[in-house]
Amino acid sequence: MTSGLRADGAAVLHALRVKGAATVADVARISAVDDAAGVLAMLVADGLAARHAAGEREYFTLTAAGANSDARAMLALSAGSEALAKLYDERFLALNTRFKELCASWQQQGESIELVEQAAEIHAALDGLLTVAGMHAPHLERYRIRLGASIEAFLDGDASALMAPIGNSYHNTWFELHEDLIATLGRTRAEEGE
Repeated sequence: MTSGLRADGAAVLHALRVKGAATVADVARISAVDDAAGVLAMLVADGLAARHAAGEREYFTLTAAGANSDARAMLALSAGSEALAKLYDERFLALNTRFKELCASWQQQGESIELVEQAAEIHAALDGLLTVAGMHAPHLERYRIRLGASIEAFLDGDASALMAPIGNSYHNTWFELHEDLIATLGRTRAEEGE
């Protein structure tokens, strides 16, 4: 964890890095920290996060110091974690391609039994990957739980649980997971070619 920060502070800092610009609710969902508002206030006071307002909407971002602090924490976490890098390179990226193809097909064709089955297969593979990844980076376990809840809702008939553009849809959580994996491994989107 980040030097000088409690575990909840480090989790909130990392959630901001993953989300970019985040509301208190976003941070609470991603970090699983109950007092996200209080921790955000502490991070703002410490100069690690900045508070912004757009009309009535309040959101937070990392400052340069906060981004550096989280990057150092993730570097320490992933140091020597060749296994996590291997999982990402050899398994996650292939699943990510399959998931993107599924999303494109869903948008073009709409719901079909074949696409629902593909979503379930992709999730089963991702769930296994996250079980192993969580052994190397425990904070990734939160995604396994969140994605599991989204796929369950989707398979129970809530089509919006797969790709709703706002909220805790499977697609949005997948994107956050991908950002988190990149950050945890000390990589950038530019390095990923995305």
